[in-house]
Amino acid sequence: MPDLHPTNGPVHGWFGLSYTNYQVLHRTLMQSMPIEWQERMVACLEELQAAYDHVDLPEAFKVQAATDHIVNEMTESQLYAAGILVEGDGPDGPGPKTRYHGTEDGREIDPHERALLPVTDPVPHYNRGRTYIEPRLPEPEKDTSGGAQPSAGGSTPAFADLLRCAEAFEIPRPGSALPLLLERSYAGGDRWAIGDRNGRRWERGRGFVFERSDLDERTRTDTRFPLAEAWPLAHRIAAGEPVARAAQPPEVSQ
Repeated sequence: MPDLHPTNGPVHGWFGLSYTNYQVLHRTLMQSMPIEWQERMVACLEELQAAYDHVDLPEAFKVQAATDHIVNEMTESQLYAAGILVEGDGPDGPGPKTRYHGTEDGREIDPHERALLPVTDPVPHYNRGRTYIEPRLPEPEKDTSGGAQPSAGGSTPAFADLLRCAEAFEIPRPGSALPLLLERSYAGGDRWAIGDRNGRRWERGRGFVFERSDLDERTRTDTRFPLAEAWPLAHRIAAGEPVARAAQPPEVSQ
């Protein structure tokens, strides 16, 4: 298997299909971690800073805690708080002539785009290094081997164990096309949703659609599949093969 290009490596995989351009880390939480962890973190940050010392960076950043919303599902007060102007709204709400614009740059905003609504940060201020929030760290595994060497493959978890911990898989597509995301969802039981880079979900009979948050549970289940169905389906979609409409969606688990 060829080596991954650095830009398509573990960091890119960690961000998944999000369009996030930054990773915001709370100083309060980092200063509350064990000293050994802090030493590793500081070493990585210093290494990163030294590696890009030649790159011009902004003097400062403005960070605001927020919640994520779909533009055409936001209320008037939410749009105002998010800095979005609305034009052409009908008496019953958004319609075909409705347009959204950002107040800061005047940019027209797609109604299906996601917008950030400012909120108060629930994590307290670092307070000059005084604030401490106890981390919940995993218990170290006990050594029950009695000093014996593990058998071949004995230190690797079984596939079923790994699957229970998995939350998402990337399904590669031919050429330079971006991969699909097969993502775990617990709505209607332990099911999986097939998503693309635009934030859409694959729905039975309609293909990729933007899934609304106000849909009833049965309709939402049309974008969620048991893994045994989702896995081959995602690979057929990724390969560009025709996908026949399912005759009857599986029953919702209670």
